[in-house]
Amino acid sequence: MNIKNKPVVNRDPQSALIAQLRQQVTVLQNDSQKCRALLKDAGIKVEDIDQQLGNNPSAALVSAVNSQELQTLRSANHNLERKLEQLHGEMLKDRKRLNEAEI
Repeated sequence: MNIKNKPVVNRDPQSALIAQLRQQVTVLQNDSQKCRALLKDAGIKVEDIDQQLGNNPSAALVSAVNSQELQTLRSANHNLERKLEQLHGEMLKDRKRLNEAEI
């Protein structure tokens, strides 16, 4: 039977916490860059968000995203309403043709 030892780095709790927090900062910075890229791709001006952030960054960001999302939903709704009108018109024409064919 062979005994294998694993090397362990001895760190004091404060150093370990600092290392963990630095790692979290790095992850959050990367997430922030990804979010900025997604917002930019969605046509949201990141500079406008930066100006609005002020005292409540999360509220300003949510507001900007919700505004863009609302605009997208309104546009989709308008397109669906036009399609519905078109289909309704086609249905009325088909119904008329069917009634004429039955007579």
